[in-house]
Amino acid sequence: FLRLPEYDESRLNPKAVEAMEALQSIVELGRNAREKRNINMKFPVRQVVAILRNPAKHVVDAITGPLKKYILSELNAWDFQVVPKESEHDWVTLSLSPVFKVLGKKLGPKMKQVQETVTAMTHEEAVSCLESGRLEIGDVVLDAETELESKLRFSREGDHWEATSKTDGSLVVSVDCTQDEETLASGMSRELINGIQQLRKNAELDIKVVVEV
Repeated sequence: FLRLPEYDESRLNPKAVEAMEALQSIVELGRNAREKRNINMKFPVRQVVAILRNPAKHVVDAITGPLKKYILSELNAWDFQVVPKESEHDWVTLSLSPVFKVLGKKLGPKMKQVQETVTAMTHEEAVSCLESGRLEIGDVVLDAETELESKLRFSREGDHWEATSKTDGSLVVSVDCTQDEETLASGMSRELINGIQQLRKNAELDIKVVVEV
C-alpha cells in the first residue's frame, strides 16, 4: 500500500489557491447563467466575461493564462475575458452601502442622511471613494474599507447577455448566449462524435481501426 502523505498546510501556495477559488466561482456563475437561458452544456457559447472587484494581479494572470483553458472547457465557451478596470463602467455599476452593524452606534440620528448620500452615489463617485479609501459627508468621515460595502451590478445593454453575480457583489460573470447556426452546428457535431465514440467502445474497436460513418 502507498501511504498518503499527511496534510501540511505550510506547503500550500496561497496565490494558487486564490486563483483556483476564482476559477471555481467563475465556472459556477457561468453555469448558472447558462441555466437561466436553458442552454444545454453540449452547445457552446461564444464568450464568457468576468468582472472582478479589485482582483489581485496574480489571480488575473492565472485565470487568463494557464487556467483559462479549464474555464473554457468547463463552460464549453469559445472565449473568456476579464474586463480591465478602465473598462468596468461599460459592463457594471459599482454601488456602495453603509455597514449598519458598524455605523449604527457611531452615527445615531445621522445614519439616515449618510445612507441616502452613499446609496445615491454614481459609479464614478463610488470608484473614487474606494480609491481614496474614505468618504466625507458633512462632518462625518467614513472608512471605505471597514464602514462601506461595495457591490458590482451588471448593466451592459444587449439581450444576448445573461449575467449572474456572487452574493457579496465581488464578481459578475456574463455569458454571450447567442445561439446561431454556427454554435448549434458545433453542438451537434460534438454529440455526433460522442455517439460514434460510444459505438466504437461498445464494439471494442481499437483506436487505430478506421470506420465508415
